[in-house]
Amino acid sequence: MKIRVLVLPGSEKPGLAAEWISGYLRAMGAEPLPEVLDELPGEELIRERLAGSDGVILVGAAGRPEAVRRAAAALGLGVEVNEEALSDTRAWYMDVEEPPGNLEEMALMPEFSYPVENPRGPVDGFVAMSLEDDRFVAATPPGFAESLEVFELGIQDFVRKGTGRRYSATFSFQLLVGVEEARRLAREVDERFPQVFARLDGRFMDTGVPLVCTVYAGTPEELGRLHEEVRRFVEERSGGRIAASHGAEGGELV
Repeated sequence: MKIRVLVLPGSEKPGLAAEWISGYLRAMGAEPLPEVLDELPGEELIRERLAGSDGVILVGAAGRPEAVRRAAAALGLGVEVNEEALSDTRAWYMDVEEPPGNLEEMALMPEFSYPVENPRGPVDGFVAMSLEDDRFVAATPPGFAESLEVFELGIQDFVRKGTGRRYSATFSFQLLVGVEEARRLAREVDERFPQVFARLDGRFMDTGVPLVCTVYAGTPEELGRLHEEVRRFVEERSGGRIAASHGAEGGELV
């Protein structure tokens, strides 16, 4: 399963966004094809990338009307203000005395889209399906942390249904080592376990350097085995220098 990851200009930390989303995709069994763009992709470019893949993820397109219109046109769709997304946007600004005047533009999506809630910002992501087959175009907001949350909370499900890795778990280790050593260990985990995406994730910051691992598997038994193997590997390679570890979060796709 090939997934194009197009990072639009104006996205926060574009190189890192491409790297992290690609890391997730590889662990769930897809082949990521990332590109960091210098200008907004046109309708033809999006259509071309979609034709040679199973899906396109537009990082930084959500909430940007022109980018949304081009994504919709590439699928042969119109655009509409998504009422669910608009409700989320209004809720985000509920306590703001003078909210922006373009809330409806922020909730603009291709028609028939699945909105993906963004718990870190006012703009939801979306997944829009082709009317001809199972291919899709998805979009995240421009913020780095927001892009990750939207990918994790919804976009990835459309990939995992295709790869069959329906079970996942995310857990963290608070390492008592330097940042460079922690980065090295994350690379070792990725190399040893193809079904794991390991990274230093500040969202899990606690008592040490947060090494976070997300595991994908086809069965509960495989998930449990991989979880245990990763835990043992990290404990061994870190020399037991772990202040704390936090349990698995995840589950099965529905």
